[in-house]
Amino acid sequence: MERKADYKSLIIVWAGLILLTWLSAGVSGAGLAAEARVAVPLLIAMLKASLVFYFFMRFRVGGEIFWVVLPAGLITVIIITLLVFSDVGYRY
Repeated sequence: MERKADYKSLIIVWAGLILLTWLSAGVSGAGLAAEARVAVPLLIAMLKASLVFYFFMRFRVGGEIFWVVLPAGLITVIIITLLVFSDVGYRY
């Protein structure tokens, strides 16, 4: 019974990822400001990545090493995001 509930949650998350992909495609065609053209797809991508990490890569049931490595990954994503925004700010 527990395994069936696990499959159900994975299917729900998968459907959410599909909806977020459609949202990304819709946002790309919308006439947004320069900052929003970068910020909104990045936020959607980070949300999708966190769903994949948490559910499909078993991050929620992993050992303590995952929670040690997580801040390093988040810091890297933050640095890359800041560099992208500085590049967009420099160009416009």
